[in-house]
Amino acid sequence: MSFVEDAAEERGLLRAFVDRGVPLLLVGAGSLILAGGFALFLALTGEFLPQDIRYLGMSADDLCSAAGCRIVKFMIHDRAAFGGALVAVGVLYTYLVWFPLRRGEAWAWWLLTLSATAGFLSFLAYLGYGYLDTWHGVGTALLLPVFGVGLVRARVLIDEPGVARALLTGRVPNVTTRDGLGRACLLAGAAGVAVAGLEIFRIGVTDIFVPEDLAFMGVSVDQVHALNPRLVSLIAHDRAGFGGAVFTTGFTTLGCLWYSRITRALWETVLVAGCVSLTAAIGTHFVVGYVDAWHLAPAVAGAGSLLIGLTLTFSSAYQARGEASAARPTARAHPAPQGGAYGVRVRCEVMDLRLLRYFVAVAEDLHFGRAAARLHMSQPPLSRAIRQLETEVGAVLLHRSPTGVTLTPAGTTLLHEARALLDQADRVRVRVAVAAGMATITVGILGDSTDRGATRLAAAYRRQHPGVEVRIRETDLTDPTCGLRAGAVDVALTRGPFDETGLMVRELRADPVGAVLRADDPLARHDRLKLADLADRSWFQFPGGTDPIWQSYWNGGEPREGPVVRAVAECRQAVLWNGTVGMSPLGHDPGNELAVVPVVDMAPSRVVVAWNAGDANPLIRSFVTIATAAYRA
Repeated sequence: MSFVEDAAEERGLLRAFVDRGVPLLLVGAGSLILAGGFALFLALTGEFLPQDIRYLGMSADDLCSAAGCRIVKFMIHDRAAFGGALVAVGVLYTYLVWFPLRRGEAWAWWLLTLSATAGFLSFLAYLGYGYLDTWHGVGTALLLPVFGVGLVRARVLIDEPGVARALLTGRVPNVTTRDGLGRACLLAGAAGVAVAGLEIFRIGVTDIFVPEDLAFMGVSVDQVHALNPRLVSLIAHDRAGFGGAVFTTGFTTLGCLWYSRITRALWETVLVAGCVSLTAAIGTHFVVGYVDAWHLAPAVAGAGSLLIGLTLTFSSAYQARGEASAARPTARAHPAPQGGAYGVRVRCEVMDLRLLRYFVAVAEDLHFGRAAARLHMSQPPLSRAIRQLETEVGAVLLHRSPTGVTLTPAGTTLLHEARALLDQADRVRVRVAVAAGMATITVGILGDSTDRGATRLAAAYRRQHPGVEVRIRETDLTDPTCGLRAGAVDVALTRGPFDETGLMVRELRADPVGAVLRADDPLARHDRLKLADLADRSWFQFPGGTDPIWQSYWNGGEPREGPVVRAVAECRQAVLWNGTVGMSPLGHDPGNELAVVPVVDMAPSRVVVAWNAGDANPLIRSFVTIATAAYRA
């Protein structure tokens, strides 16, 4: 083909640079790293900035001559720690932009937005003391539009712009495992850094000094004022900026660890950011001689949490899958400048698999609202994504009308090819994982694992993925997600309904439900029952804290009283011993002493497969596809 062109060059340099915000955000992150490095360099030289000298009317040497060098050393210690924190923030932002944000993970966009907002707002605190560092002010004025435009442009990358939904997808560490305990240590350390940053910021805008500071400098606040009336304002400026940077470091680290699993990239990011910031914060104290144990204790505790956490998570981080999502080159069609209705120009370009997945969802449901719900995103970004895909392929894929959505001939063709392409991309990633010895999936199963659909699923999955290790975790009735929210499993084969916030759920089958009764119960002789027939009976209950949607369904939608149970066997025993009403999907043999009578006005029990929204593990997608086929066979 002689029409092969480079898409970025055709768009132009400026548009390619601004497009989707990633380059701008990386420039902002790099600028923070450079600024922090410059602050560390100045701290090592022991010199003041030119604007500091003009404001004070004295240099660092003059201040040393007038009051000894301890005040200068104290200021150096604040500025060195500030520089280390800035470098750490830049490193964390680089990770966020290059990995989770480029994958379209909404939490990363919101974390960047909230973190950058906090960092820039801390600048306003300097104004309260009447000192405006011109270099800092110019830097902020230049970086603010870079981050602002970058975040606005990057918003199209994320699946769900809503802050509430995006931030309700955290991963609670399982402290019973080595990796979970390590992650808990890292989270605790990051939270401690954030709290310390807030406290330093508070001191910077109120008291300025703590008693240990004044003891180290050997002066009182009044003596500092007497030495130079503007000196306190300059130190307050440094402290507030230092506190804001430390808080931003801790807050951003906490968010990365809370919303992402510990990958190699995240582990290395936390290592670099933690080493730079803590080395600057702790090391500068020994350089200047400010080694008060009580003053250093929080930083040393943070370093200990970092060391323990990184040690415990090292193995899992370096066994994790790579950060990059698979993508496949495909042909892109464009209307030809001439040659009739069917003429096309073809250029080779990487097609975004995320857009293809969105398109397949809309094409299968033929409804944007249902597809958006299925993808756990709102409709506007889904519509934008489909329009972007139509622009990229140069063809209309869907006809939209008041009566619904239909596929065009081009859309029908793309649907067939997209399914094959997505399946192939998943197979490639699975095969690579198998070859690397990292292909493992943990499946949570609720209650009875002898379901015929589950048996067919196990056989089909083994045929397609013989090299994948499947770990099974069977759970009781108290957690219908089978440990998904706790991160104990990758995918759950369970029953609904339950709270689906932060989860993706696919229905596999709907089973009618019946009341489980003692065989000698008068109601057991009925062919069918209604919920009203059971209103005066005792119903089994789940323990406190169980998902209320799940509890309500198995109680027929009404408040009930009865014995507390946790497992299927306990439900049957409660019926046998207490005459309690139990509910069960039809088709399960309750045993000789019990009977199941259909309840005609109770909604069917849905067998579903569920997984965490945003989890791009190809083993999960393959599991969902195979499960859908197995249960509908």
